[in-house]
Formats: sequence, C-alpha cells, structure tokens
Amino acid sequence: MTPGSHREAALEAIMDRDRTIIGSALGVLAVIAWAYVLWLAYGMDIGLMDMRGFRVEANPLGAVMIPAVQPWSVPEFIFAFAMWAIMMVGMMLPPAAPILLFYARVGRVAALEGKPLAATGYFATGYLTVWIGFAFVATALQCMLERAALLNPAMATTNAIFGGLLLIVAGAFQWMPAKNACLVHCRMPLMFIQRHGGFRSDAAGSLRLGFRHGLYCGSL
Repeated sequence: MTPGSHREAALEAIMDRDRTIIGSALGVLAVIAWAYVLWLAYGMDIGLMDMRGFRVEANPLGAVMIPAVQPWSVPEFIFAFAMWAIMMVGMMLPPAAPILLFYARVGRVAALEGKPLAATGYFATGYLTVWIGFAFVATALQCMLERAALLNPAMATTNAIFGGLLLIVAGAFQWMPAKNACLVHCRMPLMFIQRHGGFRSDAAGSLRLGFRHGLYCGSL
C-alpha cells in the first residue's frame, strides 16, 4: 500500500469516528428533547379530561391547571418558552445532520493540512440560536393570542375566520419565490457555504454562518 493510500485510509477512519460522534450526539439530543415534549404531552392529556375554565401551565415536571382568566406569569412564560425551544431542538437537529457532518469532514481535512476551521459546535450553535429565537416568538404569540381570546388553553383557534386566514397565509407562502430560494440554499449546503463567505476559521464567523443557515431553513 502506498503512503497516499495509508493516508486516505487513516483519514477515512477518522471521518468515520467523527460521523459516529456527531451522529450520536445529535441523536441523543433529539431523543432527550422529544422525551421531554412527550412527558409534557402526557401531563396535558391527563389534565385535559376537564379543563373548562382552566388552561395548562407547563413546568419541568409535567403540567398543572390554572384558571384561564389569570394572566400569564413570568414562570409560565419561561416554561412555555422552554417547551417550544426544546421542541424546536428535537425537530430541527436531525435535518441539520447532513450539513453538520459535511462541515465536520471539511474541518477535519483542513486541520490535517494545518489550516484548522472553527469547531462544528459553533456552526451548530448559530443554527440552533435561530430556532430558539423562533421558539421565543412562538411563545410570545401564544401568550398574546390567548389574551386576545383567539386561542384556547388547548392551543386551538377559537375564531373560524382567524383560523381560516392562518391556513390561507400558510398555503400562500408555499407558492412564493422566497420559499424556493430558501429551498435551494438548504438543499445545497456547499453552495450555501460558498455564497456566504466559505468555511471560517474564527468562531464568530462560524456562528454567523450557522445563524444564516438557520434563517434560510427556518423560513421553510
């Protein structure tokens, strides 16, 4: 076997290890996130047996019933935000696996050539920051819509017109050019990275790159 073949075999072994580590980490995080969401859902199912005049308040151990007319408290907002954020992590980490693995592979090759890139974790953090931001917006909207009596404690619309408008807006977006533009970026990670400055060696640049990727794919 030639020296070049030895090098390629060693590199492939390292890549396999990186893929295993990153894939396992993503899988564990997704499982933990979904386990927490299912735990909350189980608590809500029990509470929904008779919730007339009440709403469900999420908390770290499950869910409790509080009067529907009572304004949201700070702890309730925080726990609802945590629920949304964890759900976003569980939903959006698996789709990000291909670009994270690709980023890690390029980073490993660059490191072996003496030109290390910022760790993949920075890119992933930037990506998840966007989705956690979406979680905050979703929490704020849930709070406002409940206060406006457009959303009931079961998170279902109480106004047929409002519900219909939401469906129309969601359907119209599927035909907008912006949707196709975002799809192109998300389906071609290498093109996306090249169009936004390429791979970065600095942590801040990698964070920004992950953040931009989250913005494009978060628009889907």
